[in-house]
Amino acid sequence: MSQKPDVVIIGGGVIGLSIAWYLGRAGLSVRLLERDRIGSHASGAAAGMLAPLAESTEIDPLFAFGKASLDLYPTFLEQLAFDSEIDVLLEGPGLLRLAFDGADADRLKGLTGSPAAQELNANWIDEEQLRELQPTVAENAIGAVLSPKERHVNPRRLVHALARASQRQGVTFLEGIHAEKASHELSGESKTIFAAGAWTSELVKEFGVTLPMKPVKGQVMHLQQPGHDLRYTLYGNGGYVVPREDGNVLVGATSEDAGFDERTTDEGIEWLRRSAIQLFPPAEGFTFVEAWASIRPGTEDGLPILGRLPVDNAFVATGHYRNGILQTPITAKLMAELIITDKEPEMLAPFSPTRFSGAGVN
Repeated sequence: MSQKPDVVIIGGGVIGLSIAWYLGRAGLSVRLLERDRIGSHASGAAAGMLAPLAESTEIDPLFAFGKASLDLYPTFLEQLAFDSEIDVLLEGPGLLRLAFDGADADRLKGLTGSPAAQELNANWIDEEQLRELQPTVAENAIGAVLSPKERHVNPRRLVHALARASQRQGVTFLEGIHAEKASHELSGESKTIFAAGAWTSELVKEFGVTLPMKPVKGQVMHLQQPGHDLRYTLYGNGGYVVPREDGNVLVGATSEDAGFDERTTDEGIEWLRRSAIQLFPPAEGFTFVEAWASIRPGTEDGLPILGRLPVDNAFVATGHYRNGILQTPITAKLMAELIITDKEPEMLAPFSPTRFSGAGVN
């Protein structure tokens, strides 16, 4: 292509797409490069939970970032629907963290006293209240924390809407662009944002930058049962069950050190099946539709990596681990602000790549 855009974004997941959409809305010319298909990796494979409490119970930078993003979601989706003509809904009445014994109950009751839980209006409910809300929950559940603000979205629909909205704002897509070809699209004339999820650390090595990232494999299972009565997301024993408005149910997710292997395994699918039945016994009779695996971008300290790289006109937006869908609105807003104003928003400071001693230019 002859004319260089204002911004080149490498990565076609929700992070790259949402930043592209925000920049396009601001009038910048944006070119987005994806090595496979838009949304074909972690974004399209996610369960879509919006659950800041899953990672932190304190008012620390990670919780504050997730909560700020959760608060942005209604406006974010309203604007997205306007630009894309695709409605992406905030689904469900909330999330139930289940207790199965006294130790679970004590831990979860303690959780409700945390500042983070209080910000989300999360509260303990006893067994009777639990069964009033979700009669078919696990028989051995003795109570739960009800978190009404932690809802979910359909990630594949979100990807579709972001792609359409971005294109309508003039963003151009180049799919099938691998790392060795991507560098030819980069130039000092354009600002470049690396937003390629778990593959980002490999891409920035070409520019002499080291980011301490680790690929974490997650397997998810899709079940179907028209007319099921599951309303709440159920969370416990390391797994979760997420109901969809269309009658589908997602079960997740494993967390595996398997490099960049995106294949499902019999062991992973069996773990998901058992997890679903433990949380929601009717799942045993549901129809298996499919299972998939994706690679999530983990980081050394569990925080995303967002901000300016020590290379001219280069930026990064990655490391969201299993919170990419949750953290999409705030990431897009703040990264767009950084690109447009050339000033780092205060909320991005804890996530700067410069916090790592090895993140400088080699």
